[in-house]
Amino acid sequence: MLARGAIRAHNKHMHFVRKVLRWLSSAGFKFCLLMVALTASLGVVFASPEPFKQALKQSGIYDKFFTTIFDQANKNAAQNDNVGVSLNDPEIQKIIQGVIPPSKIQTIAEDAIDSVFGYVKTGEPRVIAINLEQEKLAFIDGVANYAEQKILVLPICTSAQLRQLGGEVDPFNAICRPPGFDISKEKQNVKNELLDNKELSFKVEYKLEQEVDKQLNKIANEVEVPVVGSLLEPIKGPGAGRWITNTLGSLPIIFAILALLFALATFLLYEQRRAGLHSVATTFLGNGIFLVLGGIASLWLINTFNKPGGFTDKISGEQASQLVLNNATRNLGIIFNKSLIMYGAIFTVIGLVIVVVMRFFKPKDIDPELKKLIVDDPKNQPKPPTDDSAQIENYKTSTPVNKEPEPKPLPKSE
Repeated sequence: MLARGAIRAHNKHMHFVRKVLRWLSSAGFKFCLLMVALTASLGVVFASPEPFKQALKQSGIYDKFFTTIFDQANKNAAQNDNVGVSLNDPEIQKIIQGVIPPSKIQTIAEDAIDSVFGYVKTGEPRVIAINLEQEKLAFIDGVANYAEQKILVLPICTSAQLRQLGGEVDPFNAICRPPGFDISKEKQNVKNELLDNKELSFKVEYKLEQEVDKQLNKIANEVEVPVVGSLLEPIKGPGAGRWITNTLGSLPIIFAILALLFALATFLLYEQRRAGLHSVATTFLGNGIFLVLGGIASLWLINTFNKPGGFTDKISGEQASQLVLNNATRNLGIIFNKSLIMYGAIFTVIGLVIVVVMRFFKPKDIDPELKKLIVDDPKNQPKPPTDDSAQIENYKTSTPVNKEPEPKPLPKSE
């Protein structure tokens, strides 16, 4: 009697443990499936330069590149004296946009993106080289011609104006020109000043292996959380960008393997294997539908609130840089959410396939005659309990007893 009680307690305990493990494995399976979709979608965005090129092109940054610079120049115009060549001058702006068209800016930007991704993937030293010396010469010629045209249309200075000039003439801001002023000489002076200006550099070299690692190391060193800081330890040194790319590329594979292990554990922890398979199928379906609906909702929000001229553009005002940033963010978000929808559709199809397979291969019902034989078998009859009199009484009343037929009474003799 004690042994049977111990067995029942043990079975009850094991049932509880199995139930807890089943819940944990099911939760782990759901989490890993979501992480597969999220990390793989991040990989779609960050593992290739094409999404960034596409996002920048669709954002209109190349057409608005100089507009952003000119906006800042207009803000600084009130604080500085407009002496000499000024970006606040509309004619200077036209000259710049003429010698450096949007297509040239796009080529420079895409070459730089390719160099960054090439360095991150291979770890080989890369240099972003921007050489616009020819464009610089065209810009200087354009500015000199503009200065010449401005001087030609100026009236001859009066005596009072000559005293105010003090012997120096700024061709871009002067209101008159002195009598006998040498315009060709002043044009050449403008050219020489621009050529000798060290700040006017159209040739830049940017060493990626130093700058990228420097920025990543700075981020890692600023993290004060012990656990996170230890995880970022590998990027505190050279080759940080390559380490991040390799890690990001391996995360979907790691989570996929974990998801398979959790799915197998969930399947095996059910006493009835069909119930375990059904749990796996519903997890695929639930996560898949969640990702599809979530991705569609995110796309709707992006297209509604972050569309060109939409809510986010209105609160950003007229600043071109913020508008371009909104457009680039929107395009990357669209790529990311489309990837989520794709993985959600894959998970949904897998779940439906499992359900259909279970539907067509469900176990057949036992033949009624065979079932009757199994039930009537004395070996399958319940045994009476021995530790509770009330249960014994219930057992006696509920268990059919095969009684022998009563003997028929003998006929009376006459």
